[in-house]
Amino acid sequence: MDTLRRTLLLLGLLAGFHGQRLLAQEAVGLHVTALTSAERDALNAQLPDQGTLQVVFACVPAGILVVRSAERGLSRAEVRAQARQAVAQVVPTERIGEGSLTLDEAEAQCAEARNH
Repeated sequence: MDTLRRTLLLLGLLAGFHGQRLLAQEAVGLHVTALTSAERDALNAQLPDQGTLQVVFACVPAGILVVRSAERGLSRAEVRAQARQAVAQVVPTERIGEGSLTLDEAEAQCAEARNH
């Protein structure tokens, strides 16, 4: 019985760590009209210096950015608000659109934009 309890405790701890890791890597997609390579490069350089945000995927032809936060406990809405604010330091706000893209969807849209 003691071994079973230890095993269950270990599995519970591992599941908890896995859940925290997923939460810590919350990512959101944004559409940016007429995104340029220079803007993408500026965001890649600037966001990590500012704190917890990082561009994990960018596609200039499709105008897509996927931004991740390493800060724990944030909802997607909070990450999206932080991302919009950070991107607005480089790109005019009227060019930043909402996106509810997953990374897979962003990659698929990018591939489609590159094929046209």
